[in-house]
Amino acid sequence: MTIMQLVSNIKLGTLVVLGSLFFYYYIPQENYQGLKNVFIAGFSGIIAFLIMTISNIFPWITALILGTICCFFFFYNKLWNLTGPGPFFLVMISCIAGVHKYINAYTTTESVLYLSVGILISIILAAINELIFNYFKINKKQIPLIN
Repeated sequence: MTIMQLVSNIKLGTLVVLGSLFFYYYIPQENYQGLKNVFIAGFSGIIAFLIMTISNIFPWITALILGTICCFFFFYNKLWNLTGPGPFFLVMISCIAGVHKYINAYTTTESVLYLSVGILISIILAAINELIFNYFKINKKQIPLIN
């Protein structure tokens, strides 16, 4: 709510909050894997949001692109072994962009910027957690080996 008041725009403030929700991908793991997961998922969220926003130029293909993104994120999660909410959250970000009418390039850029600020907040929070875990020598979750 504070962020929404600072930017004086509820829609853009919501995108910042939505971007900061990528912190849910953070689970303390060895070799900074939790921080890497937040970074990978955040970058993927920006790309998906941008693709879906651009796809709104042709509303009849938005559903096809969303289906393609859903399949991609399912395999993407398996490939990178992401922990946390899984592909659902990334698809939710895409859906939020997909339900809006096409907007001009300035508004699209502004929306992606605010989403990126939220993702940057989640990366900073994950980095702070990593520092705290390392400083107090708290045991982290072991990374399972992929067969």
